[in-house]
Amino acid sequence: MKSEFDHMKGQTLEDMSNMVQQFNSKIANKKAALEPIVRELRAVRQQAQVTVLIRNAISSSHICSM
Repeated sequence: MKSEFDHMKGQTLEDMSNMVQQFNSKIANKKAALEPIVRELRAVRQQAQVTVLIRNAISSSHICSM
């Protein structure tokens, strides 16, 4: 009885360990797939920030010249 319970407990832990490995693998794959997109997004955000700064500088220079 006790050894049967220990065997079931061991099997459950092994199953859970396998599931965790599968989850970690899926997460790593999705992270690798998203990495280039995130890199591109960062570049576009930086470009947008520069554009806003330029627009604000031009806008304030027009206001000051009035």
